[in-house]
Amino acid sequence: MLAFAGRHHRFAVGGVDARLERARSVAVRSNMTSDFTFIVNPISSSGKALRVAEAVIDRLRAQGTTATLVATRAAGDARRLAGEVRDGVVVACGGDGTFNEVVAGGRDPEVPVAIVPAGLGNVVAKEFGVPRDPGGLARMLRAGKTRRIDAGRVRCDGGEPRAFSFLFSVGFDAVTVHRLHAARTGALTRAGYLLAGFGAVAAADATAVDVVADGTPWMRAARYVAVANLASYGGPLRVLREASPDDGRLDLVAIPGALGPRLLKLMWNGWLRGFEGMEDARRTTASRITIEGVSRSFGQVDGDVLIGSRFDVDVVPGAIRLVVP
Repeated sequence: MLAFAGRHHRFAVGGVDARLERARSVAVRSNMTSDFTFIVNPISSSGKALRVAEAVIDRLRAQGTTATLVATRAAGDARRLAGEVRDGVVVACGGDGTFNEVVAGGRDPEVPVAIVPAGLGNVVAKEFGVPRDPGGLARMLRAGKTRRIDAGRVRCDGGEPRAFSFLFSVGFDAVTVHRLHAARTGALTRAGYLLAGFGAVAAADATAVDVVADGTPWMRAARYVAVANLASYGGPLRVLREASPDDGRLDLVAIPGALGPRLLKLMWNGWLRGFEGMEDARRTTASRITIEGVSRSFGQVDGDVLIGSRFDVDVVPGAIRLVVP
């Protein structure tokens, strides 16, 4: 039995000891080179990421392709390991958190990034139609088709920048993520998100932020703000129907009124039309956005929590070279 520590790995995984030890023996090397380097969160979906990664690797190796598997042990490992890859393709195996770490590190932007979706959300994979079966994933990787997409970048209270591939938001969903991780004892579930979400709305409605877009005051006292690079949010929900990942700008939606009494309406709009469908929502695009409040607020970067009173967001055009079907 192997136990993993840290926010990234919060519980034990059994039955994979030998495979993970072989993977870790590779992880100690620097300047890793391979046709494909699979960075795997071994507890994602109770070990599904590791199983799918191995199945894809078997298919690639059977066709004469070199593939290396390295397993993460704690938050930050995927970022570090991706930065050590000098050529080939980096393959993020897990959920949105693993993919975020892979694209957020000191990785050479010319090194392509691919996704093996095995987490709960898999927003980026769904947006681009990435296959879920090992055969389809192996064919996609071998074909090597790539698309340049933008990345967002956020600084909390002037600190170090954090990259995001699909969403930064301030409001109820960030409070939800904070509460969910604080109480987490096992794998994330949709039911867990729903329960945490209903309890988080009132807390989020108690704070408000002002929004400046490209240097111009844009909204005061917003209760919810989302800065999106993709249309998708998670599951069947969408933030903005027409958000573009490669236009060199970020899509912005903000809602000023309290959401507590309107949570079901927000979810309904997210399913049918995007959060922009709320009657008092405003949307625009911008390359630089500042979100600031009198008190500290919760923000979330692709599912990772930030807490601060000021968030400075900008776009990095073409920062991610993504392998797509």
